[in-house]
Amino acid sequence: MWKRGAEVVVRECLEVKDSDTVLVVADYANREIGDALLEAARDVSRSYLALLEDFTERPAREYPWPLREYVEWIKPTVSIYTATVQPGELPLRKGYVEHVTSLGAKHAHMPGVNKEIFRTGLRSCKDVEEVTERVYDILVRSRDVEVRTDLGTELYVRVGRYRWVKDTGRIAYGEWGNLPGGEVFTTPESVEGIAVVDGCLGDYFKKYGRLKEPVTFVIEGSELVDVRSENEDLAAEVWKYLSEAENGVRVGEFAVGTNVNVTEIIGNLLQDEKHPGVHIAFGDPLGEKTGAEWESSVHVDGVITKTDVVVDGRWLMRRGTFVFE
Repeated sequence: MWKRGAEVVVRECLEVKDSDTVLVVADYANREIGDALLEAARDVSRSYLALLEDFTERPAREYPWPLREYVEWIKPTVSIYTATVQPGELPLRKGYVEHVTSLGAKHAHMPGVNKEIFRTGLRSCKDVEEVTERVYDILVRSRDVEVRTDLGTELYVRVGRYRWVKDTGRIAYGEWGNLPGGEVFTTPESVEGIAVVDGCLGDYFKKYGRLKEPVTFVIEGSELVDVRSENEDLAAEVWKYLSEAENGVRVGEFAVGTNVNVTEIIGNLLQDEKHPGVHIAFGDPLGEKTGAEWESSVHVDGVITKTDVVVDGRWLMRRGTFVFE
């Protein structure tokens, strides 16, 4: 059943043609998923599989030259990244994405993907596209967004300085996107308030899966000033990880999940951030997409569920359900 998701990635999201050259990058831990994607791609075009550990030691703190040279030799027109997530590997992933897109390739970015995601989040692109376009049309003209939840989230977000980006799940040549698709995001101009993350965390903290205790982020002047949780060890670990990285405590992303096929939190950010709700990220602002001028070596997302979202005084979402006015 889950292997159907590999066909959705290849045939719907990437629309691979027989003239394409496909490169799948996986690792030993995700070899079975890499093989499924390779098999789906080979049914359509010439395709190759690269395993990270064959090119570098893990965790890889930068994009390794042997893999760079292999990419230059393959010259893929379509690329898929499916390796597991290890601490500090954001520069590796960013370097790889920048390289393959500079070659004009379509790139599907799926770090940490698992079989559950293939089964539940990669069923179709059409419904996701329709909702994402509608949400984007509202947010791209907005200035003020308010987010609240029963758990205590109360965020005031000013937007408009940086570009909004829509991730519909379909990827064009020279572009990249996370799969499963389904979000609209930007780098916020300013953020104030409290974010109670009750879904999951990203980056190195994906290892915790679905959070058993919510993590509260206190934000002042668009920067994180405190992290709290009943799980005090996790809160301390998150604070240390972000505060020790340059620009790690800055809010780099504000996003609305739009994948209406995702009906539950499974504890994997790659899919959970697309769940209808809100997520914010501290650290790197994805400036190549949003136009933000700064960078960071970390990017830690936090998923907030059952959100009330008001955009310029009009309801967009009530308790995680879209209510387009």
